[in-house]
Amino acid sequence: MADYRNFNWNAAVLTTYGKELGKDYYWKIYVSENTIRVIIHSVLAIQVGADWWDKVVDLGIRGTATSIRKKYLTQMPPRNPGKHDIYCTYLPNLGRILFDNKGYFYPLIPEIEKIIIGLERIQLPRNLVGHMNVLTIKDKRAITIFHKLSISTVKKLEKLPNFKLKYP
Repeated sequence: MADYRNFNWNAAVLTTYGKELGKDYYWKIYVSENTIRVIIHSVLAIQVGADWWDKVVDLGIRGTATSIRKKYLTQMPPRNPGKHDIYCTYLPNLGRILFDNKGYFYPLIPEIEKIIIGLERIQLPRNLVGHMNVLTIKDKRAITIFHKLSISTVKKLEKLPNFKLKYP
């Protein structure tokens, strides 16, 4: 779809673009990002232990997550940030957690570097969608590729004996 901003104001064109963005891309980002959170939690809980967050996550990332959690809880009405601080972690920091702990992921996910690179590639498109901007064809492709990668990784992990994905 053409960039609606290149035309005269037309609510119908803007609505069509918004629906396409939501129907075709937002859900892929949502599923992919939260799938990565589940993968990180599930792998590190097995490889490091239940207290993996305190043991292997950078102090700065933990501090940012704590601040975000406090903001959620002090809003009126209070918001539910999720049980684990990984839900209060920005997308680039998910990549950092994966990168810093590659050694724990390699035995279960040999293609971990593809996931890290994929996270890097979807950062801008994710923010564009979040801020209701226009996606390029390259952005759309990056979102779709990363979604497929995150889902295929989950399917591989689900086939492993003695491994169970768990929500944080």
